[in-house]
Amino acid sequence: MKKVTIPEKDVDTIISCTSIDVSKTRLVKIPGTSADTRVYKVDIDLPVGEAYIVDTPAGARLASMPEIVGLELEKTALEAAEEAAKFFEYIHEGEENVLLLHVLRASTGYMLNVAMEKRMKTENIYVRVRYDESSYRDHEGREARAIYTKVGKLVGDSYIIVVADTVATGNSVIEALGRTIKVLNFKNVKLKEAYFYGFMSLEGIKNISSFLSEQNLSRVIFLTIQDITPLSSNKYDMPLYGIDEFAYSEKKEKRILGSIVDRATLKRMLPLYYPGMDQPGDWSERQCKLFNGFFYERGDIEGHLKRSLEMLEKLREIQKGEEWYREWHEQIYNERKERIKNILSIKKYC
Repeated sequence: MKKVTIPEKDVDTIISCTSIDVSKTRLVKIPGTSADTRVYKVDIDLPVGEAYIVDTPAGARLASMPEIVGLELEKTALEAAEEAAKFFEYIHEGEENVLLLHVLRASTGYMLNVAMEKRMKTENIYVRVRYDESSYRDHEGREARAIYTKVGKLVGDSYIIVVADTVATGNSVIEALGRTIKVLNFKNVKLKEAYFYGFMSLEGIKNISSFLSEQNLSRVIFLTIQDITPLSSNKYDMPLYGIDEFAYSEKKEKRILGSIVDRATLKRMLPLYYPGMDQPGDWSERQCKLFNGFFYERGDIEGHLKRSLEMLEKLREIQKGEEWYREWHEQIYNERKERIKNILSIKKYC
C-alpha cells in the first residue's frame, strides 16, 4: 500500500470540524522510556486522581488496526505495555506492594501483568464481571455485577492496585474494584493507591474517579493508550474521531465525536486510523486465550474481524460526504479492508 501522507491543513481541518481537543496535553519526561514513546499529562478536572496518555507506535497500531489479533495482538500489546510499566515503575518508587487486579475475561490481553512482573514483585486478584444482558456494542442501561472472585495469599498489609482494562462507562471496573475492596477489608489489608491502564473514555475515567473519591487513597493515576476517547451513544464504541455510527443508524442523529489527544499523537495515528472505528474493538474477542475464572477459552477472533469489516463499510457510507473527508481516508479504508480480509483468509490467529 502507498504510504498515506497527511497535509498539515488537513490535520487542522479534522480538528476544527470534529470534537478533537488538542489543548489539554503537556509532554512529561519519563526516564527509561523508548525514544519514540511520549507521555502526556492531561489537564482535566477529576474528583480524585491524575490522567496521563502514553503514546507509542505499538499503541497507535492497536488503536487503528482491528486486524491485529491473536498472537500478533499479544506481541503488540506487550510492546505498548512495556512502556506503560516503565511509567508505573517510575512513579511507584518501590515503596508499596503491588496487587494486579485482573478483570476477567479481557484485561490480561493488555499484557501489563507480564510487563509489570518483569520489573517488580506482584500479587494477583481475579474478578469476573458480567453484564445482566448481552451487551456487544450496547452498554446503555446495562448493569454490571461481579460473579467470580479469586485471590491468593496476600503478604502485605497495604497495596497499590494496578488495573489494566478497557474503560468505556467504567461500570465493569467499578464493580471489580468494589468487590476487591470488600475482600481487602475482610483481610484487614489497606488499599493506598490505584493505577489504571488501557483504552479509556473521559466518561469512564470520571466515573471511576468519582467512585474512588470515597476510598481515601493517597494517589490515583489513569494512563490511557494514545488518547482519552469520547464515548459513543451506545456507551461502547470509543473512537479517536468520526461520526457516531450507533446514533446515526439507530436514531438518525449525526454526532461527530473527538478525543482528547496531543497533536503529535494525532498526526501519528491519522495515517492508520479510519474515523469512527472503535479503538479497542471487541478486545476480549481479539485474543487467543481468555481465562473466564474456571478455564481458558478462545476469543471469537473471526467474529471480531467480520464485525470490524461490516463497521468499516457502514462508516464509509455515512462519512464519505463529510467536509473533512479526504482522498487519504479512502486509502486508509482500502488498507484496513484488505488487511482484515487477508487475515480472515489465512485463518492463522493463534
